[in-house]
Amino acid sequence: MRPTLFAAVVTLVFTPVFFQLDGRIFTDPATVEATRGSVTNLPVPFSVIVCAVAIVAFFPRWVRDRLTLVLFSTVPLMYFSSLIAGDGTVTWAKSKLLLFQFGIPLVGFMLGRQLGKDSRSAQLAARCLLVLIGLLTLAQLTSTWFRQHTPLLSADLFGLSVYGHLQYVPTVVTAAFLVGFFGAWEAGSKPRARSIAVGLVPVMAVYSAASMQFTAILALWIGLAVFGVSPHARGRRTLVVALLTIAMLLSTVYIRVGVSRAMAFQAKFLGLRETPSGRQGPNARRSGEADPSNAVDKDEEVGRNVMERLGYWKYFAAASTSDSRSFVFGHKSQPDIQIYPSAHNYYLDFLYNFGAIAMVPLLVLLAWTVRRGWDARIQLMDSSAVAGLVFATLFLLIVDNGMRVGMRQPYPGIATFFLWGMVVSQFRADLR
Repeated sequence: MRPTLFAAVVTLVFTPVFFQLDGRIFTDPATVEATRGSVTNLPVPFSVIVCAVAIVAFFPRWVRDRLTLVLFSTVPLMYFSSLIAGDGTVTWAKSKLLLFQFGIPLVGFMLGRQLGKDSRSAQLAARCLLVLIGLLTLAQLTSTWFRQHTPLLSADLFGLSVYGHLQYVPTVVTAAFLVGFFGAWEAGSKPRARSIAVGLVPVMAVYSAASMQFTAILALWIGLAVFGVSPHARGRRTLVVALLTIAMLLSTVYIRVGVSRAMAFQAKFLGLRETPSGRQGPNARRSGEADPSNAVDKDEEVGRNVMERLGYWKYFAAASTSDSRSFVFGHKSQPDIQIYPSAHNYYLDFLYNFGAIAMVPLLVLLAWTVRRGWDARIQLMDSSAVAGLVFATLFLLIVDNGMRVGMRQPYPGIATFFLWGMVVSQFRADLR
């Protein structure tokens, strides 16, 4: 694939621009809430179109690719387990869950697998993502500060709207930046790329903090630390330590000084009690800040969000293992989403809905990836671009989706599976 076309595909996969099925570009988050349940108003990322075209364009290749077929076998297994759990029938709600939430993101793997077979793909992806993420984060922060006048990351992107801007998008964007950051130190990279990578670290620290996403912050910190102890940082460790220190300080200060006063932060982490008008405190209407008098005691600040998450994990784990039929084939329907919106763990959510039998291909491929990554550790030491791909992918697969369900959402799911497909194509030996 020509570099320009390669860059265009990567850009479309990772740019969080959405359209709605009625033909409009997604610009107003209120339309989703106002007409909840209407399929035509759901925001769909442009990466879905890219994957639809790729299915046809790469058909002769992916139908012969064993790794892709292993992962795609998940779909018929999900349908089979749904039939068993539903006593021979599959409800429309379950079909939508199977096809649109769990099925569509898998196509990203096929696309990444095919693009990743080019020997230059890791470096090309790193260059493209470094520029793309730099422009995207700078634009969104600028729009947040000067158009929306708030320290909390806004969905507004100069008139466009980023769906999931405080949920799944920030972690994927941060992981994509790390691919670019690692790749900037690849042998033969231009000094300009390294300067851009260094200059974007403070931007990413502020961006991740403004999003309130712990996984995005954690990805940036751990990514810089991993790079700092890797052979690729030889001769630059002082610089990397300085960058990590700056990132940690900026993220911490920005949260404590700016974001912690926002209503959304107080409601999410501090358990702020709302007034009957639905706003947190008398001053919230004008300033967008919470009234500290309504917040819970400081002793309750730490752990509220974590305890809720543990409650979800406990419920879905217990329900999935309550009997052998539920464990093997999953449940006929989901629980009340008002009480249990999701398992906050992709693998628990998968197990609850489709059972262990449908998870076998996914877990086999994940185990194979980890094993091949370990076998290819010398290759990772030779190429910082490949090392960045592997780190970002494993973080999304294990850490991020161990705490949330990003891989069943179109934008983060396609992006995660795309990186996964690229990673397995970097390993020199194929599936045996």
